[in-house]
Amino acid sequence: MFQIGQKVTYIAPKNIEHGIVKGMCDDKHVFVVYHCGGSWDQYFDYTAAKTDINNLVPGWVESEVCIACDGDKVLMSAEGGALHSVKCNICNGTGKRSGSS
Repeated sequence: MFQIGQKVTYIAPKNIEHGIVKGMCDDKHVFVVYHCGGSWDQYFDYTAAKTDINNLVPGWVESEVCIACDGDKVLMSAEGGALHSVKCNICNGTGKRSGSS
């Protein structure tokens, strides 16, 4: 699924971070380097965090404000460079933040 050296984005409510896969762990986790001070070509020299693959998407994505809930909505860069919108990582497209009625 993911490969060493692959750019990934960690997506969780209110948290979107770019990283690079440094190593494999098990079938549910990989080791990802985040925050290398912009020295992405030297990612292997940095400490990696064990990361659940369910919170990762391939490539680096950018975010914009979700019109429905004012949370983050992610724009995912596809292989061909086209942008695809995906559901908001806070309201999941419902317009309601978790815990709100």
